[in-house]
This record gives sequence, structure tokens and C-alpha cells, in this order.
Amino acid sequence: MTENRRGRPRYAIGYTRVSTRRQAEEGNGLEAQAESLRNYAREHGYTLKGIREDTTSGNDRRALMDREDFRDAVKEAKRLKAVIIVTRLDRLSRNSEKFWQFLRQEKLRIVSLVPDETEDVAAQRRAVTRGQQVRERIARGTVEVLARRKQKGVVLG
Repeated sequence: MTENRRGRPRYAIGYTRVSTRRQAEEGNGLEAQAESLRNYAREHGYTLKGIREDTTSGNDRRALMDREDFRDAVKEAKRLKAVIIVTRLDRLSRNSEKFWQFLRQEKLRIVSLVPDETEDVAAQRRAVTRGQQVRERIARGTVEVLARRKQKGVVLG
């Protein structure tokens, strides 16, 4: 185990997220993300103190801290003076405003497995903005599909 500058162990809390319960049930992503986090922690000298998993949309209108497992990860990271590691920043949020507000408030270190996202603030902003653009593109596509179905006479729920 590698120690930090003060001679303390370097702890990390992993965080994974998928958007839908179906993705979680099918194993699309959670285990692959967790395995990547375990490998990263091992290779970079972190003691991984757990991995928290959420199944919720990154477009969710709730605050990041409303996600139970993420809230637990933040509390544990603060208690241990640990970093939170994610495979990509969009695992935290696809809403750039919420993400930057969270970082300002919580004063945590987030480590992304995408190197530029951790080291470069501009790259972090680009990553979250890309996530937000994906969210907006999905929303537009959904609206268009529903409009076409309604036009065809399909009764929408």
C-alpha cells in the first residue's frame, strides 16, 4: 500500500452507476466498472475500502446526494480522507451545473480512470458537458419518437 505525503494510507471508495434497473440486472456495466476500479486502485497504491453502486439516471433531477449509495460513498470518503474513484465523470452526473455545484460544496477529490478527467479541470468540464449533451440528445429523441407515435394514433400512457 502506498502512503500519502503525511505517511497515511491512501484510501479510495469506488462508485459505479448504470441508468436503468434492466442494465443492472443484465450486468451491463456495474461489474465491468467495479473490476476497472479494483484494478486501478491496485495499480495506483490505493486501499479500496468498498464500491458503492447506484442504478439511476445521470439525468435524474435529484441532487447527487439524494442517491443513497453515492451519499454513503461521500460520507465514507470524508471519514477516511479518501478519494472517490469512478470509471468516468459521467458516472457521477450528466448535469454539469449539478456536478460543479457538488464539487464546490463537498470539497472531495474525485479520481476518474480517464487520466485527463482527473488532472485537467478543462477536461473535467468537457467530460461532464459531453455527458450533458448525451442526456439532451436522448431527451430530444424520446420526444420525437413519442410525437411520431402520437401522430400514428398510438395512445400514450
